[in-house]
Amino acid sequence: MEDEAIYDFPDTLSANENGLIAVGGNLSFGTLLNAYKKGIFPWYDPGDIIQWFSPDPRFVLFPGKIKISHSMRNVFNKHLFSFTIDKAFPAVVQNCRKVKRPLGDGTWISDDIELAYQFVS
Repeated sequence: MEDEAIYDFPDTLSANENGLIAVGGNLSFGTLLNAYKKGIFPWYDPGDIIQWFSPDPRFVLFPGKIKISHSMRNVFNKHLFSFTIDKAFPAVVQNCRKVKRPLGDGTWISDDIELAYQFVS
């Protein structure tokens, strides 16, 4: 089925000044996985055509290179927080969708985005 086609993306160096690298395609599992492996993510308003971005610079967190300050280590040692992976991803997406942007109406997380990200659970 064409809707399930996995789309490839141009080199991220070809993104415009806003990070836009491609328009169109779909949100199939294969397309999303291919995009994220290359540092590309979908971002568009509900009702618009899918837009794919890879801004430069972008924030990348390297867990092995994190320096924890003494004061933050004290907070961690109190066990006020826990760290988990893939425990409630659909709920995280759903709750992120509820957060309103300071400028603009609503959120960019549409029904299509929320549905597409359900594969993680």
